[in-house]
Amino acid sequence: MADHQYVFAIHDDTDNLHVHLSVNRVNPVTYKAASLYNDHFVLDRCCRELEMKHQWKHDNGPYRVNDQGMVVRNKQFYKPAPAAARRLEFFSDKESLHTYAVDHCRKKIDTLFISGQQYNWDDIHDVFHAAGLELRQKGTGLAIYDLNDDSHIPLRASRLHPELTLDEQQELIGVFEKAPVRDTVPGRLLQNCVAIESLYDSLLHCRDRGARAERRIARAEAREDLIGRYQTYKKGFVRPGISKEDMRTRFRELAAEYRIRKNHVRLVQRDPLLRKLMYRALEVDKLKAMSALKIQIRTERDAIKSSPDARPLSYRAWVEVQATHLDGAAISQLRGWAYREKRQNRTPAVSQNMFLHSVADDITPPRIRGYDTTVNRDGAVVYSSGGKPVLIDRGRYVEVADAPAEKGKHVAMAMHISGLKSGECVEVRGDKDYVQNTMAFIRQFSADRGKQVPLTHPVQRQWAGYDAHKPKDEIQPVPQSPAPRYTPPKPQ
Repeated sequence: MADHQYVFAIHDDTDNLHVHLSVNRVNPVTYKAASLYNDHFVLDRCCRELEMKHQWKHDNGPYRVNDQGMVVRNKQFYKPAPAAARRLEFFSDKESLHTYAVDHCRKKIDTLFISGQQYNWDDIHDVFHAAGLELRQKGTGLAIYDLNDDSHIPLRASRLHPELTLDEQQELIGVFEKAPVRDTVPGRLLQNCVAIESLYDSLLHCRDRGARAERRIARAEAREDLIGRYQTYKKGFVRPGISKEDMRTRFRELAAEYRIRKNHVRLVQRDPLLRKLMYRALEVDKLKAMSALKIQIRTERDAIKSSPDARPLSYRAWVEVQATHLDGAAISQLRGWAYREKRQNRTPAVSQNMFLHSVADDITPPRIRGYDTTVNRDGAVVYSSGGKPVLIDRGRYVEVADAPAEKGKHVAMAMHISGLKSGECVEVRGDKDYVQNTMAFIRQFSADRGKQVPLTHPVQRQWAGYDAHKPKDEIQPVPQSPAPRYTPPKPQ
């Protein structure tokens, strides 16, 4: 396709600088259309060749560069997640059963298979039981089920590990054996088995993976409460409009007006012919007024229907409204959607200096005197002073702009916000001067407030004066034993 027409466009609207390429399939000379068979494989192979030519870093794709510098097909050992699981995590931010099983069981199963020691079906069942899962036979294969809720769609065992198949394991360890029998009481076993260390919860979210279980459960409950509040709002929504009783009242008032006018004509006009003529004129005026009233009511109805208040808000729009009221659950939901937003739709960064926190460390934004607090569509909480954004809380980190301004007031406010978070992770990140000045400021802040900033980095805790500097262990000289003297062999 060297003679075809090309259009290139370089974009930076995502986290990675990239180029869009459009090619005209039809040759401008021969008018023949190029075949699109396996075009994505051809494109990925060309990408690997371009990376080798320009010495760029290789990206993941259907093709890879092997040790001999040749472009070959990339055959992944582990199968990708099912499409339904990917859609669940992408659109609803819910953790799928596949992701949970991979996080809690894949490494243990792989270690069991490659350990070289003899194992049996009970060893495999123990791994799954510790994670609150159960391996069962389904048809001609194996599937992984949730112990707490069988209604969840099971996961094919080979998705977790390619060697965890019924045929392959029966060749190695014999006929499939069921998991230990469970009692009717949840969590109690009739046979000896390992204890359940964790359970799969379909309400937990992918964004807070790695956080403490208590905080994940609290966030999931807050999200469910948010959904419940929206359902209550939607069910109780009253659609505005013109009621039938109101329309009847308006028509009755108009008819009463013309009855009064006709009665006035009867009292004033004595000539029968002239009175009859005036009655006919009033009837025509009444018909015209009735038609005008119908048109007016229709216009009012159309205006009400076109108004945004005529229908309940969508879930996202309703969440955005709640976030403007500094609702913590709504802000957390917006941040859960923010990963799908392009860079141009995100709140621009104000600084590379920040306080780093744990994953999905969301709080209800505090109202700080002297700062204007606003919540953007991506869940970023912007604190402004003098009309300029000086602090941005994105959950994972708090950006600090113009740290030395106002004698470090913005840094002090960032410390205050950090103290309200979970405390699982608090680190100061940024340029060298910012980190050093912040460490010195933390000592003064802790002394004045009587409250420590919960730093978690061991070196930064020493710089802040929380922990004593550990002296380097003195190297003890290793006594060297004298070299053994050579003893000649004795004659036999």
